[in-house]
Amino acid sequence: NVKLLHNKKYMRAHYGNLMVCGSVWTCPVCASKISERRKAELIQGFNNWPGGLVLVTLTIRHNKKDKLAESLAVIDRAYKLLTHGRGWQDIKTLFGISGSVSNLEITYSDNNGWHPHKHIVYLVDNNINVDLFDAVLSARWLKYLKASGGYGLEGVALTCVAVTSQKNRVAEYISAHEKEPKKELWTIESELTKAYYKSSSSFWSFLDDWIMDVTTFKEKQKLIKEYAACTKGRRSVVFSRGLRDLLNIGQDKNDLEISQEQEENSELLLTLAREIWQEVVKKNKRGELLKVASNGSLEDVIVFLDNICL
Repeated sequence: NVKLLHNKKYMRAHYGNLMVCGSVWTCPVCASKISERRKAELIQGFNNWPGGLVLVTLTIRHNKKDKLAESLAVIDRAYKLLTHGRGWQDIKTLFGISGSVSNLEITYSDNNGWHPHKHIVYLVDNNINVDLFDAVLSARWLKYLKASGGYGLEGVALTCVAVTSQKNRVAEYISAHEKEPKKELWTIESELTKAYYKSSSSFWSFLDDWIMDVTTFKEKQKLIKEYAACTKGRRSVVFSRGLRDLLNIGQDKNDLEISQEQEENSELLLTLAREIWQEVVKKNKRGELLKVASNGSLEDVIVFLDNICL
């Protein structure tokens, strides 16, 4: 039987006793749960950190002809070079870098194709010179981007923003898989409703658009497969070595382990018999049922199920 569980703290519902894929990239159910857990970890960790935070975004120039796998390979190579060697150790010492948290974001547009980019939050000393930090990292990123077969523009390929009093909002931003980078950093309200949010260029958005038209969907299937193949096995959020201990946020778990966990403070709202669950699946009402159950009302859930199962 399938469990319908409710979290009073976040006013969210989720299923239990189901197999999960653990993909934060291609599964809206797992993505919602994983990003919520990562957000909670980061809020706790950033609030435990007495120093400063700097949010850095790394991008590359791209066009519609670029393959996603090739662009990702360039970013991976350039980032590895950026954060290795004696030069990087000198930078860490100069700016008092104690660690970093990073994530990868991939968007798409019909005009420019795939746009992969990285967001990194560096945990630094309080008195960091942000302008100097920006200049040093930008020069180094452009150098290694070129060495890795990519290219970028000065002042665009790397952006750097100091964080003073918005640690929680940065935690939400770096952990949210479906964010819109051109808008403000996410608020708590946006985070709690992110499973239903559609940014203009996210995977969920272009998938939603493409499947509405049979002809378009057939043409775009190769892009969907390309995205799925290139993101398989990638972590959604990556902590630098030793940072979790420094921030006192406990043992690290991979995305699959998180997606398999029952959320803390969750209570059993209802157990769905197999035949009822099959009707929910058959009529494609899994997401809608979670929305109805999000207020924790058993009566609303019963009415909804009665209408489905007649």
